[in-house]
Amino acid sequence: MTTAQQQPEPTETVIFVSSHDAGTSTVINSQLGQVHFVKPPKENHGQFLGLGSVVVDGVEYVEASAVTGNLLRSQVALAVSNRMRLPHGAKLIFVIAVDKSTGKLQASHVDTVGVVLSAFHDARVQFGVVVNKIPAGVSHVKLYQEVMDTIKTETCSPIPHVIMCPLVPDLEEATDQLSKTAFAEVACLMKETPTTHLEPLDDIADDVVIDPATSSLPRIVMAIGNPGSGKSTLINGAAQSIVTQAGSSAGHGIQHDKLLKFEINGTTWIDTPGLSDVKYRTRAAGQITDALKDQEGLYRLIFVVTTESGRVKPDDLATLTIVLNAIRKKNVPYGVIINKISERLLQKMLTEAEFYDKLICSLNSGPYSTNHIFLAPEDQDARDADNCIIPASAMTPVLNFIETVPCIAIRPTDVEAIKTSDFDDQEAKLKDLVEMMITAHSKQLEQIVIMHESAMAQHRETLRMLQADQARRDEMTNGMLESLRTQAAEESQRRDKIQERLEEIMAKANRGQLEARQAHMKTMLEMEKARSEARERELKMKLEAERKRLEMEKAHQKEMHDTKAAHDKETNRLENMIKDVEKEVNRPRDSCIVM
Repeated sequence: MTTAQQQPEPTETVIFVSSHDAGTSTVINSQLGQVHFVKPPKENHGQFLGLGSVVVDGVEYVEASAVTGNLLRSQVALAVSNRMRLPHGAKLIFVIAVDKSTGKLQASHVDTVGVVLSAFHDARVQFGVVVNKIPAGVSHVKLYQEVMDTIKTETCSPIPHVIMCPLVPDLEEATDQLSKTAFAEVACLMKETPTTHLEPLDDIADDVVIDPATSSLPRIVMAIGNPGSGKSTLINGAAQSIVTQAGSSAGHGIQHDKLLKFEINGTTWIDTPGLSDVKYRTRAAGQITDALKDQEGLYRLIFVVTTESGRVKPDDLATLTIVLNAIRKKNVPYGVIINKISERLLQKMLTEAEFYDKLICSLNSGPYSTNHIFLAPEDQDARDADNCIIPASAMTPVLNFIETVPCIAIRPTDVEAIKTSDFDDQEAKLKDLVEMMITAHSKQLEQIVIMHESAMAQHRETLRMLQADQARRDEMTNGMLESLRTQAAEESQRRDKIQERLEEIMAKANRGQLEARQAHMKTMLEMEKARSEARERELKMKLEAERKRLEMEKAHQKEMHDTKAAHDKETNRLENMIKDVEKEVNRPRDSCIVM
């Protein structure tokens, strides 16, 4: 879960509500295209730590997940309804997962839808439903019917907008936690789900409720409760230290002689007693009056009550009524912490919604009522212990709840003295009124169940008619498909025949072209043969002429050779004659001349 900090002002708000492991973070992240929300750790299961939100493109995505059991209904419903009272309203979408082993909606997820819707009282809220993690093979029609049969919608839109999303095994252990395709229909659901604008609560008047952020008045948390209710332990838990004595004193809790005020994180906390103890009633009334008249400020009135036999004690209701009667303002807002809820009672609340409704009915059966209710289980370590400090982790949801209770501006003149003279009469009247309101509430629930069953019967009949109409449409569609298949087969046969004819034509055309090409090639070959023969004859003639020329050249060369040889021979002969003449001339002459 992520918390919005300094985000732009949205123009539209979409609230996703679910129980643990419904896949809400993955659904929202898939719409955003990136991871903004993460699964809460297991140790936070069973706790409501506030709403997580992020604003993207003017749309505020709000997540209220990991909500388990009726114990957290008042906190979740209050936070959700506050968002739906913004000027632009909000769209409400529940995410319900399917049990893989049974193929049905998870019962705890359906319970979450029921308890949140019941907190809207008479307001008609239109909403959407995402049926998530649907295993393969599970019928969507049956799941839709189960949604219509199990979700109580008597005070809301009778037909919610429903979409189905499959189980994506890859996302079970994924760290990125988003899928752009598996949750594509969620975007359509967000568009189709109408925006709901809730009116301001009737028990909060605009002229007395002030935003603490815009006021300079001191902020005061006033804890009011009968002895032993645990309000002092609550204040010590807020301070995380022992600032006031807390514990038991002969079964009546600890009584203080003076007004107890403590500064905790910039807020004044006042520990005031209840009025149930006859011995200290007058003193307690004076202390409550002094606390309300102490100074002008922004008060958060927190009544701490306990239960008896599964109902709020009449003396707690009497204290609440008498204190509020003393404030001269109309529609005074206040919060109630139902404290010290036993494990057995808690389990009964988690499993029996009607039982829990009777508990809340007993709380709001007097002249005053509130939607600001917090259920606090009993801390075993603090049971019958003195000055016990509740761990900060356990106090976080309590403090978050107190911050959601509206502030009221109270001046000393707005308060009159607490009157305790009629406490016993008020207690008796409220006890009778509680019984009467619970009886009336039970009858009203029976009527609502009858109306719901009648509406569900109408829904089932409508669904049956829709299914029958769908079957007829399917039959018509199948007939049309079969006719189209027949036409397609005939068309295919016709195309095959046309193809065969075209192939025949092409074959004939190819044979004519082949013969023409063959004749042309034959003519070309003959012409080429004639040209080759002509070139061959011409070459032979040239070769013959060249041969003759070579022979003549050879004869001429021989003649030249012979001439040269004769010339050389004659030259040699002449040279020899010259040599002989020279020898003769040069030969010495003898002295004897023969005469």
